[in-house]
Amino acid sequence: MKKLLLLFLLLLPILSNAQTAKFDKIWLEFDVFQGGEKGMRVHTKFHTYSMKDMTGKVVVFFYHQDGSPVKDLNDNYRTTDGNVSCSDKFSPTYENSLYEDFKVFIPYSEIHMLPGEHSYKCYAAVYSNSLGKYISNSDWTYFTGTGVKEVQKIFPEGKSFSFASDDGNNLFITFVINNNNEQQATVWVDYSRTELYHWDYNTSDGLGFNGYDLKPVQEIIGYDFFGNPIKSFFSGKYTTTRNDNSFILQADYSSLVLNGKYYKRVETKKYYGGGNYYSGGNNYYNSGSSSSSSSSSTYQTCTECHGSGYCTLCHGRGYTFNSYSGHDDQCPRCFGNGRCFMCRGSGHL
Repeated sequence: MKKLLLLFLLLLPILSNAQTAKFDKIWLEFDVFQGGEKGMRVHTKFHTYSMKDMTGKVVVFFYHQDGSPVKDLNDNYRTTDGNVSCSDKFSPTYENSLYEDFKVFIPYSEIHMLPGEHSYKCYAAVYSNSLGKYISNSDWTYFTGTGVKEVQKIFPEGKSFSFASDDGNNLFITFVINNNNEQQATVWVDYSRTELYHWDYNTSDGLGFNGYDLKPVQEIIGYDFFGNPIKSFFSGKYTTTRNDNSFILQADYSSLVLNGKYYKRVETKKYYGGGNYYSGGNNYYNSGSSSSSSSSSTYQTCTECHGSGYCTLCHGRGYTFNSYSGHDDQCPRCFGNGRCFMCRGSGHL
């Protein structure tokens, strides 16, 4: 008996410093927007003990009413075994801390609800990174959700669309498959700059595009007398580097969300001064300026392509021959879409 008491006294400091957590409450908030996506926010109130300066995360797990986990379909919000989840990190600054309202967001499209109205449930758990395990679970909370039938996503190859936001920003987007067989979108933003995107993923109701930067590639074309490599100024090739831009295009091409901002598709009547005249509106847009629609009835032939609408570097092919590599590469002027960069393919200014 004395030995057991001694062992307990020896273990007491260790047990008192063990990392633990305790949930007081979990509740849900619906129809909230984050990053341009509509979804639900899971709120929790919990305590942490002996976790000062440690790192952890709150993970939320989703289940059908019958107790089976909701399966992930696109590798975005998921557990390691392929079930739907969402999470966020925390790091307590006190030995014992209270989180009154810790929030975790998940888009509706990432819950992958079944078509029709169904009941679901979820719970939250605290994970300790240093221990490598979960140390507390919340109670269940329940909700009803209505899923939609998966929409077929088709890349709009060879098509061009115009979009406008409520505050007057404009996009003109051309969709092509480049020489590397990549499904690419060239976005002309407010008729002042061009951005490059690739179709990289899908959501439940749209096509997801990530932004990329182009960087010219220099190649060694020879060596000088001292054996130092001589690099070409430009090899005709580009490398692409992922940037922070992205947009989601609705599967029916009716709207998109670019970097969290909503744009609605508008009809392009004709080009004028590098801008588009939109039917049903009172103004036409031209590099940020506006005028009455009656003044857009006259225009002149494009001075770059002389009315052809084709890129003058690749002559509309979308690629140019690279004499250094000995093969065709994507046109650096039109980014592979074959259109004149000045009139955007209309032939008119």
